Amino acid sequence: MLKALDRGSQGLLFVVVGTAPLPFGSIEPFWTHLFLVLIAVSCLTAPWGRMPDSLHRSAGRIVLAILVVGVVTLLQFLPDPWWTVPDPIWRTVAPQIDRILRPRASSIASPPWETLGPSFLFALTALRALPIGADREAAKRLLHVVAWSGLFYAGFGILLLEIEPDRVLWVKKVAYVGNLTGPFVNRNTAATYFGSVAVIWLILALRAWFGSMRHRRRLWRAATLAGCLTCFAAVTLTGSRAGLLLTVAALLFTLFRLLPSYVTLRRYRKRAALVGMAACLALVEIWGGQVGLRIQAHGFADPGRLEMYRIALEMVRERPWLGHGAGSFEAAFPAYRSDVLGMFGVWDIAHSTPLEIAVEWGVPVLAVLCALWIWAALTIWRAGRIRGRDRSVVVAALAVGGLGTLHSMVDFSLQIPGYAVVFAALVGCGLGRSRLLTASRPDGDARRALTPDGFEAAATPVAGTR
Repeated sequence: MLKALDRGSQGLLFVVVGTAPLPFGSIEPFWTHLFLVLIAVSCLTAPWGRMPDSLHRSAGRIVLAILVVGVVTLLQFLPDPWWTVPDPIWRTVAPQIDRILRPRASSIASPPWETLGPSFLFALTALRALPIGADREAAKRLLHVVAWSGLFYAGFGILLLEIEPDRVLWVKKVAYVGNLTGPFVNRNTAATYFGSVAVIWLILALRAWFGSMRHRRRLWRAATLAGCLTCFAAVTLTGSRAGLLLTVAALLFTLFRLLPSYVTLRRYRKRAALVGMAACLALVEIWGGQVGLRIQAHGFADPGRLEMYRIALEMVRERPWLGHGAGSFEAAFPAYRSDVLGMFGVWDIAHSTPLEIAVEWGVPVLAVLCALWIWAALTIWRAGRIRGRDRSVVVAALAVGGLGTLHSMVDFSLQIPGYAVVFAALVGCGLGRSRLLTASRPDGDARRALTPDGFEAAATPVAGTR
C-alpha cells in the first residue's frame, strides 16, 4: 500500500515535469494552477516520515523561504501601513478611489495570482523533488522523464520549424519568426530548456558508453548520442546568444566532471575531454551561424536592456525594504522609464530574475533567497567532488542549475513555469541526493545500502578507510 502511494506521488511529479513545457510553457494561469494542485497533492502524499533527518532540514529551509515571501507579500498589501511609507503612486490617486482603496506599501491594490502561482509552483516542485533524490531508482526515472519529453519537444519543434516556421504549436507567431521556440513562446526560454535536456542526454550517453556492461547496447548508445545532438541542434536553431554559450559551458562542465568517474587512465581521460571539447566547438561552428551573426550585429548585450537594468536598480534604491509589490513591475516601471528606451517596446518584465525580485519584494527577500541558493549550490558542489560513479544526478543538478541560474540573471527563463518546473525538479533532486552523500561522509569512501522502503540509508564509513 505504501509503495503504491509512493509510486503515485512520484508519478504526479513526473507528469508535471514532462508536460509543463507543452502548453506554451504553462504561462496561462489555468495550467499554472492545475500543475500547482498536482504538485501540492504530490507533496502531501510524499514519504516525509521515512526520510533522513538531513533531508528534513533541507525541506525546512525551503519552507522557511516560502514563509518569508508570504509574510512580506502580506505586509505589502495591507492597507494603511504604519511600518513603512506607502508607495508614492497612492499620492496621485483620485480622492474617490482613495476612499475605497487605502494606501499600501505596494504600487498595486492586490497581488496578482499570475505572479504568485508560478513562484509557489517552483518552490513546491523543488520541495517534492528532495525525496526523489533519496531514492536512486526514482532519481534515474526523473532524468529519463526530462530526457525523453525534452527530446520529443525538440524533434517536434525542428519539424514544425521546417513545415510552419511562423507557428508555435497551433498558434501563429507574433515574434521570433524563423527561430525555433518549441512549445515555448520565447526563444531564450526554449534555448535554456533544450540546453538543460542536452545536458541530461550527455549524462546518459556517458553512462551508456563508459558505464556498466548492461548499458552497452549499441542501439541505446546510438540513441543517447542522437538525443544529445538533437537537443543541441534545437538550441542553435533558437538563435539565442546566451542560451547557446551557456549550453556549451554546461556540456563541457558535465564532460569534465563525469569523465574521471568512468575513465580511470589519465591519458585516455585527457583525450576524451579534448575530443568532447572539439566536438562542441565543431557543432557550434556548424549550427551556430545564426547566433554568431546576432553576436556580430548586436554584441553580447542590448543597449536597451542595459538601460532597463539601470532603471531597475533605481527602483530598488527608492524602495529597498519591501519593494514595489509582488507582480507590480509592469505597473510600476512606466513611471521610471527614461527617454533612452524611446517609445517602442513593452517592458513588462525586468529581463533579470534577481533584479525583478529586488524590485517587487525588496532586498531582504532577495538576500534570503540568495542565501538559500548559495547553500544549495555549495551542498551540491561538495557532493559532486565525492569519488564514485553514482554522481549523475548531482552533476545534472550542478550543470542545469548553473545554466538556468546564469541565464536568469540576464533574462526571465526561471519565470516561465514550463522551464522552472524542470529546473526545480532537477536541482531539488540533486540537492536531496547530495544531502545523503555528504551527511555522514565528509571524506573518504563509504558503503551505501538501501532501506526496505527503497530509500538509501545514511552512508557509513567503510572500515579501514580514511
